[in-house]
Amino acid sequence: MAFRSITRSCGVWTSGWRTSHITIPSRLPNRALFLDRLQTECDRPRGGPTFAVLFIDLDGFKAVNDTFGHSAGDELLVTVARRLRSCVGERDLVARLGGDEFAVLQCGISVTAEARDLAASILDAFGEPNGRPGDSLGIEASIGIAVASDAFEDAGRMLRSADDAMYRAKASGCQSAFKFGSDSLLMKFESRLALVS
Repeated sequence: MAFRSITRSCGVWTSGWRTSHITIPSRLPNRALFLDRLQTECDRPRGGPTFAVLFIDLDGFKAVNDTFGHSAGDELLVTVARRLRSCVGERDLVARLGGDEFAVLQCGISVTAEARDLAASILDAFGEPNGRPGDSLGIEASIGIAVASDAFEDAGRMLRSADDAMYRAKASGCQSAFKFGSDSLLMKFESRLALVS
């Protein structure tokens, strides 16, 4: 009897944890879990391999929902999640931040070029056929990249830098583009916010 109660309690706890940390329908970790893991990386002593954040925004996702319905949008999110997982290493984390925004925490990199190569692989994966003859994923993406440095003491700051770089990639007018974040640009932006408030 006691064993059965504990099992039920653990099942409820596991279900509750999953509900609060995993997004539907992508079955990826959510923003809170991503930020928690990213903060753990930010707190590690520097030296040796480092890490990067890739902030991915799907271009044209709203049009898919509006034209083909939310079930098609959900199917696309599942496909995007699967393609992202296929691009990353075992230690990396893929998360859905919300809506059409995803993030990758790339761990154990030794040079910035590894983050660039991952971004290029992701963009290539999004362009691959979708399993049906002549059918492609049909969506472009903009990616912002922030590589760990002493300027990033907290996860939120690093994610904002990658987000800012993503918006610059989107503003470049190129389809499927990526840009690197800049510590100096982010500091200028935060200084302006401080002056306004």
